[in-house]
Amino acid sequence: MVMREIILLFAWLSVYAPPLAQNLVAYYPSNGNTNDESGNNINLTNSGATLVNDRFENPNSAYYFDGTAKLYCSDNDLLDLTSNFSI
Repeated sequence: MVMREIILLFAWLSVYAPPLAQNLVAYYPSNGNTNDESGNNINLTNSGATLVNDRFENPNSAYYFDGTAKLYCSDNDLLDLTSNFSI
């Protein structure tokens, strides 16, 4: 009985959940740069963070922060989050 309810829940989510890109504000896929690939052009500026291998040894797929390094962007109206959101 419980298993059927769980399966039905997943089936409902797959039918009615909106696509991720529909509500995406910014997307940074860790591909060696700080460009926003969502199409909203909220590109980041790198101030001292160093590209390094990620935990799977993929080159230039993670950033090392030394305590003073940061990634930041200029102000953008899309970032004025006034309703529910996730990070």
